[in-house]
Amino acid sequence: MHLVKRCLFFYSLLKVVCTASAQPADTLLAKKIAANFFYINTGNNYRADQFRVSNINYDSGSLPVYYVLSIVESDGFIIVSADRRMYPVLAYSAVGHYFADDRVTPRARWMNQYSSDIKRLRCSDLKLYTAELARNTSAWLRYSNDSVARTKRLKATIGPLIQSKWAQGGLFNGMCPADPAGPAGHVMVGCVATAMGQVMRYYNYPDSGIGVHSYTHQNYGFMEVDFGRQGYDWSSMPHIVTDYRAELNKLLYHCGVACNMNYGPDGSSAYTSQALSSLISHFKYSRNACFEDRSNYVDADWIAMIKKELDAGRPIQYAGFPGTSDPGHAFICDGYQNTPYFLHFNWGWAGNDDGFYFLNDLTPDNYNFNYNHDAVIGLEPLTDFTGLDCSSALPVDSGQDVSGTTADGISYINNYNYYKHYTGKELVFSFSTMSTGDIFGSFQGSDFKMNLLMLSGCSPDSILLVCDSVFLLDDAPPGEYFIVVDSKYGYEGDFTMNISYPASPVTNVPLCQIPSVLVYPVPASKLLYVTAMNGLISRLTLESIQGLNLSAFDNINPSAAIDVSALTDGVYLLKICISGEQITKKIIILNE
Repeated sequence: MHLVKRCLFFYSLLKVVCTASAQPADTLLAKKIAANFFYINTGNNYRADQFRVSNINYDSGSLPVYYVLSIVESDGFIIVSADRRMYPVLAYSAVGHYFADDRVTPRARWMNQYSSDIKRLRCSDLKLYTAELARNTSAWLRYSNDSVARTKRLKATIGPLIQSKWAQGGLFNGMCPADPAGPAGHVMVGCVATAMGQVMRYYNYPDSGIGVHSYTHQNYGFMEVDFGRQGYDWSSMPHIVTDYRAELNKLLYHCGVACNMNYGPDGSSAYTSQALSSLISHFKYSRNACFEDRSNYVDADWIAMIKKELDAGRPIQYAGFPGTSDPGHAFICDGYQNTPYFLHFNWGWAGNDDGFYFLNDLTPDNYNFNYNHDAVIGLEPLTDFTGLDCSSALPVDSGQDVSGTTADGISYINNYNYYKHYTGKELVFSFSTMSTGDIFGSFQGSDFKMNLLMLSGCSPDSILLVCDSVFLLDDAPPGEYFIVVDSKYGYEGDFTMNISYPASPVTNVPLCQIPSVLVYPVPASKLLYVTAMNGLISRLTLESIQGLNLSAFDNINPSAAIDVSALTDGVYLLKICISGEQITKKIIILNE
């Protein structure tokens, strides 16, 4: 289960005294790095002497940690590491300014992570893998060598997508609960609500909401919004806000109520999972939107997923947390430049500090150093279900192995009523059952992103089950069924599946009283229990789905515990002889 973290405002600085292993860079080198980096990545032909050091962050041993450089007589900033083992550039922007003395912004907490990295490197308790160190060393050589660095100019790839520069205080919180201790006499909007609002302003959607939501705050009382009666005039919500705009303030208040905002004069917090469900339930955003935790991904897959979203023009509601138990901040990732390592962040702080930031991909031996990143992906307006091409569905024979690759499939817009981000190519299969009975089988994909979906039709409400291993659908009525093999985030891969179903009608079945047998748990792991509710079990036979006899037990009275710990995950047959009758039960084994 994903642990949902909350968004608050705070700042803390780890104090570590270590200097022995530092590989420092001075201000002259930092200026050269800045000039060459800007030329390569933005095309701006600045000289080193056009940069001035506006701030230096120090460790407790008085060694520089990083340099903040601004451009003389121009907008823009760049932050250069003061240790040559780190990637040379930590953040930059060709526009705007960097407010280094503002300790309450989310950017300050993000930069605190860079400081922690460098300090741990200097303490020698954090070591880079060889590939990371080689990449960083190569970058230092490239950006410090004029003759090499200026031979090729690279251009921005994507973004920034978000043009709005919204915040949480005055001009934005006018409809939030009143509190004389808050900015402009009201509580803060909340970072989650600001991020939600900016995503919706990007799409200028929806025109109106849906449903009603209410809750009672311990300090500010009862709050309710009837979203179905509310309209949103996006033309009245400017990207740059210089005066009070009622429509904008209404939207941000509605976002807060929708996610049960815990309002306060100094900071307002909300569960990011509630923001996701609110966008779907009250603002009519795609059911494909979902919540992802970086700790579940290796760095390459996480970056690839982020890049796919941005390539598709979908901004990402992002969250970062200073530590495993510390509150964090919600903001927007809306672009990348040159390599996937530089992501553009809109911090929701009226444009202050917005820019491209290095996505640290340290993977040290003794640390899970992913900064506890979360992301809400797949954020886009709900679209009509385009349907599956059922006419070209491939037939599936009962009990037969089927192998294939989704690379041979077709991309559909699948707004299934299931909260997973299925956007890749898919294959569609079909089969028909002739009588009521169990449908069961197994599925194995080449990656955890792949799933099997069973549908009773071609509508978004027809999903019967979603599976990534084994499945069992009890007492399914006769009719036509569809199997969709699909992947999250556009992934393509190979798969194998086997599906068994009633392929012929049941005839001449005598009406008789079948003795009752209880088999549990389902699915089973380690032990499977069989209990006769009436009658005597004379024999139990455990078979594979292909009919191979695996084990047998005689004279069970009244119950038995079968060791299934050595069995591989899958569907098996349990044949039970009781009081002169034979009962066949299908069981699922999922060993932990």
